[in-house]
Amino acid sequence: MSKNKEKIDKTKINKLLSRWRKIITFYEDAVNVIINPFYGRMVKQDAGKKIIVNKKYYVKIKIIQKQLCSLLPKYKDTILAEPELDGEWKVQTYVSLFFSHFRMIVDKLQKFVNEQEDIGDNKK
Repeated sequence: MSKNKEKIDKTKINKLLSRWRKIITFYEDAVNVIINPFYGRMVKQDAGKKIIVNKKYYVKIKIIQKQLCSLLPKYKDTILAEPELDGEWKVQTYVSLFFSHFRMIVDKLQKFVNEQEDIGDNKK
């Protein structure tokens, strides 16, 4: 095993990342339907304050994040990173950036996982 590779349970992690991707897609579509009447309006987020776009979504990703943190403790800060969208945005832009942030995290973790050795590789 090379120095840069860790042994991880790729199957579990890939399932969690897949679930997270599906949740992102589902809730982004749902939120876009909800915000349709507000299209073009502005939303403001102050520094250090969160706007939770959808509480069900937020709870579901927190559960997945907790599980991923236990499997990838080295990446806890990345997994738990929240979007920093301080300032004033059009509602649809804010929603798009909010969900893109989480998509970027999932993609980054997926790239890391693909480069690692599966703990199942050496099982006999």
